[in-house]
Amino acid sequence: MRISATIPGKLILLGEYAVLHNAPALVAAIDRYLRITVKRVSGDKCILKLPHLGAEVLFQTKDGQAQPLVEQPVQSAAIDNLFALLNSLIKKESRSIAMPGSIEMIIDSSDFFAPDGTTKLGLGSSAALTVGLLAAVRQMLDRDCSNKQQLLKDSYDLHNHFQGLAGSGIDVAASIYGGVFQYQMKRDASDFAPRVKVMPIPKDLQMRFVWTGQPASTADYLKKMANYRKHNEAKFNQTMQSLANLAGAGCEAFLNGRTDTFFQVVQDYHNRLAQLGAESRIPIISDVHRQIADIVYAGGGFYKPSGAGGGDFGVIFSSSKSHITELAQSVASNGFTTTDINVGAEGIKFSADKGGIHDSIRLPQTV
Repeated sequence: MRISATIPGKLILLGEYAVLHNAPALVAAIDRYLRITVKRVSGDKCILKLPHLGAEVLFQTKDGQAQPLVEQPVQSAAIDNLFALLNSLIKKESRSIAMPGSIEMIIDSSDFFAPDGTTKLGLGSSAALTVGLLAAVRQMLDRDCSNKQQLLKDSYDLHNHFQGLAGSGIDVAASIYGGVFQYQMKRDASDFAPRVKVMPIPKDLQMRFVWTGQPASTADYLKKMANYRKHNEAKFNQTMQSLANLAGAGCEAFLNGRTDTFFQVVQDYHNRLAQLGAESRIPIISDVHRQIADIVYAGGGFYKPSGAGGGDFGVIFSSSKSHITELAQSVASNGFTTTDINVGAEGIKFSADKGGIHDSIRLPQTV
C-alpha cells in the first residue's frame, strides 16, 4: 500500500510577532507544496529518498531512534534536520512508534526552494514537513488523522520540540486547514487552544508576493526578540500592544470587506514593525524591504514584510488587478522577483493506492 500526502506552505498577511502574544493574525495557505509518499517494502531496511537533493538514505529504527545505516555520500543539514524531526516524532508519540516494517519514504520539497535549487524560501517548509510526516506515519499505523484540531495541537508540539522554541503554530495551521483564515493562539499557562476562522477575501482586494532574494531565519529573529524583551519589558509590551491592536483592526476590516481600512492598517503595521526593529536592533524592515516599500508606496499601493522580516517575502496590496500589475512591474523593473504564488490552497490532502511509488520531481520554474 502506498500513502501520499500533499501539504501546502504559507505566507502571513498580517499579525507577525503580535500573534505570539495572543493577537489575531491573517495567514494564507499557498500553492507551493511539500509532497510525501510512503510505502511498505520488502527487506529489513528503510529507505529515505530526497529527489531534490539527489539523496537516498538507508536507515533503520532501533532503540527508539531512526539512524542512517552508513555514512552518507551527501552531507546535508536538510538530511540531519529530517532525522532530528523523525526522532522527535518517535519520542513525542505517547505510544512508542515502531516503523511499520520496512518502508520507502519520498519527500519532495522542491517547491520550497528557489529555481537555483539551493536557496530555501521562507514558506513554512519545516511546518509542512512536520505535519506531513506525523500524519503519514499515523496513516501507515492506521491511526486517525481526521480531527484537524488534534492534528494541529500534536503537530504544534512536535514542531516546537524539533525547533527548540515555542512558535505560534500559524504555519502548522496553514498546512492543515488551508485557505485564508484568521489564526489566534488562545494559549494560557495550561492550554493551547488555537482558533481558526475562515476569512473570505474581499472582492476589491488584490495581493502579490515579492521575493526579496535574501533568505532570513525566523527562529534567529525570535530568539533575538526574546532577548530584547527580557531587557526592555515595558517598551516591548507597549509596542507589541500597538501591533496587537492593529492586527485586530486589520482582521476585522478584512472580514467585513473594508479594504480602505485594511490598507491603512497594513501601512501602520509596516511602520510599527520598523519601530520594533529600530528598538530591538533587529533588521525587520531590512534595506531590501525598505526599497520595495518605497517603490510600492510611491506608486499608490501598500506593502509590508510577510513574516519575521529581514528578507524572505513581502506582500503588495492594492484594490485593482491593473494597479497591482503596474506595481509588480515597477518592483520587477528594479530588480526584485515578483511571483505567481496564489493563496487559498487546500490543506493537507491524502491519497492511497496499491500501486508503486511515482517519484518524479517537479522543479519550480519561478519563485
